[in-house]
Amino acid sequence: MGLISKHSYGVIAAAYVQDGAGNEIYLVQLRNPWGGTEWNGDWSDQSDKWTPQLKDQLGWSDEDDGTFWMDYEDVKRFFSRCQVCHINDNYVYSYLRASGDYQCFGVTITTSGEYTFSISQRGERMFPENSGYKYSNCRLYLVRQGETMEYIAGKTHLQTRDGYLNVENLAEGNYLLYCEVDWLSSTEEQSFVATCYGADSVNFAVKTD
Repeated sequence: MGLISKHSYGVIAAAYVQDGAGNEIYLVQLRNPWGGTEWNGDWSDQSDKWTPQLKDQLGWSDEDDGTFWMDYEDVKRFFSRCQVCHINDNYVYSYLRASGDYQCFGVTITTSGEYTFSISQRGERMFPENSGYKYSNCRLYLVRQGETMEYIAGKTHLQTRDGYLNVENLAEGNYLLYCEVDWLSSTEEQSFVATCYGADSVNFAVKTD
């Protein structure tokens, strides 16, 4: 159908419109970052579903530029996941590679604000198409150190590459980040990346006691 297997596409726009029969449909505009090689099913550039009115409404063009429209039902059928990127030009990205099924990291927050912690497993695109590789369940817990431990937040993610834990207003202080992965028995390389994206950089200190 013109889509590249195990490839990421950017979502540019979305719109509720009426087709030529008067039915309301939900269309999504996507772009292949490589340029060219476009979807050739319903609502592609040369699809007969386009009416002159819809072409004007959505700015249709028949160019091999990697940009195309799809029915949302086809998007759900052909794409396995959708990821929303949270971007702030003032935020800083920090990370540390780790292995095993459990790690505890000491994290010092020197600037209060929003922080997002995550566990990132190896992407399925890094393996042969029929390798059978699957993502494992994972959990993240954040507690604040002090005279007593204060639970801040926790989250469990089921069979997804990236597990996130977002804290909108994290105060300055010393914290412990617990990362657990229930590796599938078929996963040979049991490693992940612990990351933080937020108001300032952080250092991940591996705790062994």
